[in-house]
Amino acid sequence: MEPANVIRRNHPESLRGKRMGFDIRLPIGMMFSVFGVLVGGYGAATRGSEMYTRHSLGINVNLWWGIVMLMFGAGMLLLARRGSLAVRKAASRSAAETLQDRIVKKDRIVK
Repeated sequence: MEPANVIRRNHPESLRGKRMGFDIRLPIGMMFSVFGVLVGGYGAATRGSEMYTRHSLGINVNLWWGIVMLMFGAGMLLLARRGSLAVRKAASRSAAETLQDRIVKKDRIVK
């Protein structure tokens, strides 16, 4: 059994420094948004029901928590969108720099 802190030297060079490209904020945002709409919709449909006065001091808990979940989900989706734009910009900048480096190297070799 190998200790967890041992760095493997035979790791392929092509995988070093690369990220998976999966942003967990996207599915979390989608899940909370869908649940927020469902719970909030149920709270809106049962507004004025006797169960709220009997069990939750007259507060429509489903409606309020549906709104909270929808806001959290929307925030996660916004952060996922912002993160994906930043990754795209960095990737295009990196590709442009790589192309520029190749052109410069080519010029040096030709001279």
